[in-house]
Amino acid sequence: MGIPDVLSYAYHVAKIVWPALAVLAALLQAFLVWQQRREAKSSTAEIKALENTLRPLRERIECNETRIAEYEQTVSNNVDRVDTIDRRVETMESNHVAAIAAMAKKLDNVQKRLEEIEHRKPERPESYRDIGTQSGGDEKSVGIQTQPTVRSSIAAPGQRRFESSTAASRARGLQ
Repeated sequence: MGIPDVLSYAYHVAKIVWPALAVLAALLQAFLVWQQRREAKSSTAEIKALENTLRPLRERIECNETRIAEYEQTVSNNVDRVDTIDRRVETMESNHVAAIAAMAKKLDNVQKRLEEIEHRKPERPESYRDIGTQSGGDEKSVGIQTQPTVRSSIAAPGQRRFESSTAASRARGLQ
């Protein structure tokens, strides 16, 4: 057997084997395509199953995001309310401080006025009975009138009632 015979034999074998190899390659390719499609179908089914599982979770997430937005708005509104209340409290505190200062000033003025009145008063004897008996009369006939010291709206029997310190000072000036 020479080289031409070997080549001739190889050519005949190739003529027979080549189509078989081509058919085999086509079958292998078809099998691979079928397997890929099967895997794709199973992957698609898995994806759909995962999507079905994730759908309720997505809905919950969206619902929770909506709730969070509502809570944030509520918190913002409450913060605004607290700020408003804080401002009101600060205003009330400053008003009360001013009112207390004004009352303290009035009290000081009243105290000074009382001290002035105390210094201007003549000294009183120990009792009115002594005055009446020294002059020979009884205590009802003594002509001394005393100023009322009660400044409430309810006066004791026999005392005059004054509504304000101005009215009281006017009444004292008239007596």
